[in-house]
Amino acid sequence: MRSLFKIFLMFLPFVLLVSPAIFAAGNQPARIKVIDSFYDFGHVPMDYKLVHHFRIKNEGASDLNIDKAISNCDCTTAIILNKTVPPDSIGEIKVVFDTREYYGSNTRNVTVYSNDIKNPTVVLKYSSDIGVIPREFRAEPQSLFFLPGHKSKDVKLFNSTDGDIEYDIEMEIDSIFSIGNTNGKIKKGEPAIIKITPRDDLPRGTHHSNFTVSYKSEKPTRITVPVKIVRY
Repeated sequence: MRSLFKIFLMFLPFVLLVSPAIFAAGNQPARIKVIDSFYDFGHVPMDYKLVHHFRIKNEGASDLNIDKAISNCDCTTAIILNKTVPPDSIGEIKVVFDTREYYGSNTRNVTVYSNDIKNPTVVLKYSSDIGVIPREFRAEPQSLFFLPGHKSKDVKLFNSTDGDIEYDIEMEIDSIFSIGNTNGKIKKGEPAIIKITPRDDLPRGTHHSNFTVSYKSEKPTRITVPVKIVRY
């Protein structure tokens, strides 16, 4: 019995030293960091639904709880894909913007509420130029619609400037389609052709997404092509 007591006394200082550190680590709060707080759709056609996934990281030591995400207009639906984000993990908030009643340049935002004590709200912003397609750059068609049985469709990217232009294509995280080539060069007077193919494993329903073409011109230009896929 005395031997056990002596062993306890030997380890007591170590326990007293380590316990506060463990207790403190266990009580460190969640800390939110927005990886991409702004997205520019660029030029888009009218009367379509645009989609973007904003990413949020938890840089704290406790679970980050996303309580709600509220848009500043009825035109936008914000969907919390990860209500709980573990430490050092990334969650997503899907924003769906309906351009039906809008024209011209506009900026909208979504406010996200979480259990981050120091930063309980963060704002996600997105902008677009609706119905205004630049003369130098355009995509034909301006949008894509796939019904069951439609396999692939081509989109032509035009360049009406005095020289060749390089481009990159940005796709959404959970894209419902694939693109043959996501970067390249558009020669003057000769369109680049990209092939869009819907995924084979899409469930029944109507699916909305898009891709954004970024032209590396002297004045950077962005054009977003909406994609709608229906599965029965």
